Amino acid sequence: MKTTTLIWLIALPLLGLTNAHAENRSPTKKATMIKMQHQAISSNQAVDNALAFSIPKNMNKKLNVIQWTMNAGTVGRPILSGNRYQLVNLASNCGLKHQKRTFAANLGCRKPSSKKMNLLVKRKKGDGQLRYGDVVALNLNPYGWLKYKRQKKGINISDDNHNPHFIWKIGGGKNGTKLLSGMPFSLYNIKPNKNYVIYCKRTWGIDFGYFKTTKCGGWSANLSGKVFGANGALSGDGMAGNLAKNWRDKLCKAAVGSASAYITAQSGGTTGVAVAAAAPKAIKKCNKW
Repeated sequence: MKTTTLIWLIALPLLGLTNAHAENRSPTKKATMIKMQHQAISSNQAVDNALAFSIPKNMNKKLNVIQWTMNAGTVGRPILSGNRYQLVNLASNCGLKHQKRTFAANLGCRKPSSKKMNLLVKRKKGDGQLRYGDVVALNLNPYGWLKYKRQKKGINISDDNHNPHFIWKIGGGKNGTKLLSGMPFSLYNIKPNKNYVIYCKRTWGIDFGYFKTTKCGGWSANLSGKVFGANGALSGDGMAGNLAKNWRDKLCKAAVGSASAYITAQSGGTTGVAVAAAAPKAIKKCNKW
């Protein structure tokens, strides 16, 4: 959006260029007024469309699987195939890293604030920006390409140093929506397990598992039924009530916040006022079930 358009958004009422005064204007001034009003409406619609984010209806009963994001150093950067990022689990505040283990997958956690971008993401459809609905391969340095493999303990994930495994699907948003850093998404294993990777308190290995099929908990986890019990915020059985409502609101705010940062950065800051005004409406729309 051009700076001049934003100026007209503010200037129109100050100049008296409104429909109420149109009858007192010359044909030329009327035409100019109408053109500027159309530009203002078009600009507003462009911002609204750019901020729009929707969660598919089929995710309403499993909102807690939407618990991943890509860290690129700053919020709102396009996530591009072939680049390195940090894969972060929002439920556990865990930035995925390689960690040698004896009986389980060699995975561990680092703080999301870490500047180490250790995850190479590769899009099955080829180069370009990742979109919701894309199938990708994930290479965790120095672990290798992540693949599904049964383990004696912990989550069934292993590595392959040679071949990319296009078995991970980015979900949780409308298919085709471009993915930006900071946007939340679900991570789905399309084969052979056909399930979502989620935070799951484990006795062995990293605290991740698969939605509904992994037994999450242990003596320490079970002390808090509000978190790990039925409909708990991080349970493997889904969410309901206020927990689901609050989690959805966080997801919507994160997604719209990422889009806001992207638009503002692309315009050199000139769209900041318009974006700030439109963001609450986009969040409210996203929160509708």
